[in-house]
Amino acid sequence: MGNTHAKGRFSARRAATFLGVLGALVMSSGIALMVAATPANAADCTPAAAFTETINHPAVTHVVHHDAVDAVPSMWWNWSPNKDQGPFDGPPDFPTDSRGTWEGPHTNGGPGQDEVGTFQQGEGNGSWFHRSAAVEGQDAFDETVTDTAAWTETINHPAVTCNAVSTPQVEGTTVVSPPKAHVKAKAKVHAQAVTPTVVHAGLASTIKDMRGEQGLALMVAGMIMLVAAGGLGLRVRGAAARI
Repeated sequence: MGNTHAKGRFSARRAATFLGVLGALVMSSGIALMVAATPANAADCTPAAAFTETINHPAVTHVVHHDAVDAVPSMWWNWSPNKDQGPFDGPPDFPTDSRGTWEGPHTNGGPGQDEVGTFQQGEGNGSWFHRSAAVEGQDAFDETVTDTAAWTETINHPAVTCNAVSTPQVEGTTVVSPPKAHVKAKAKVHAQAVTPTVVHAGLASTIKDMRGEQGLALMVAGMIMLVAAGGLGLRVRGAAARI
């Protein structure tokens, strides 16, 4: 009696192991089939005509602020040499010269109003003058500086064509039914004209990729086998524990 139970448990274990291995193989095959079908299903081809895309890129700029500038009038100085100075060899240095003194600044009138810098008018030791240029006033303002000019980008997109997978076309296939003989009572055979039946097959259709659905079915079947193998293994263990 004990050997019978032992053989039964051994057979059940073998069945559970076989079912588990088979379920794993079936499930892995389903997963592999689904992975193989994913690129074809994910990248469905959509026909499109060639076209040109134009992208306008705006200019890149930044702003520089300029402060206000106060107006400064033109100013001038006149040269006064020292009293004990003999004949003077000019021009004197501006703004200081040990041989005399620059008197000023003066803002109104003065000689050489179109001159800028140190200049001489007339003759004599005191005929030297110096004038600075006037500075025009300016209000504060913001300046926009262009770092990169605006530009247009053109992209040419080629046409997209899709290659449909079709079933082989069979043309001109003819199926002829064999003639039938009619026999009368006196064993005379009369041949009867038979019109052959002709069936033309010419099927062209696009094959749908079913690998994803088939892989899912195999994966589910493999999981069911694994669950059944696990349940069978648990029953064997439970039976062994009760003995």
